[in-house]
Amino acid sequence: MKLFWILSLIIIFLACGEQKTEAPSNLIPEDALIVLLADFHLMDAAAKQNIITNNHKTLVKHKQYLGILKKHGFSRAQFDSTIQYNSKNPEVFKKLYDQVGTHLKLKQEKHQEAQKNKQ
Repeated sequence: MKLFWILSLIIIFLACGEQKTEAPSNLIPEDALIVLLADFHLMDAAAKQNIITNNHKTLVKHKQYLGILKKHGFSRAQFDSTIQYNSKNPEVFKKLYDQVGTHLKLKQEKHQEAQKNKQ
């Protein structure tokens, strides 16, 4: 009986161990995902500033997101699979969003530089 409990505990510990999930074949490449997420955030920011149609309405918001996906050549299914896969590893997801922040900052600096050159 003691052997049964020991084996049961070993099986439980092995089952609860870190499991590697194989990446789906249709994942959006990281460099493209960074640009895509940055565009999503820019669209949200523009909507909040009333620069573009406000996206409080679900249908409008949905169309705007689909437009960005189409612009980059990805489907919603690809995006959903990519986010689902990456969100299983918070450290990877955080690094990804750090790169999104860097991308947005560089984009802002380029825009500010272009505005200075116009003057």
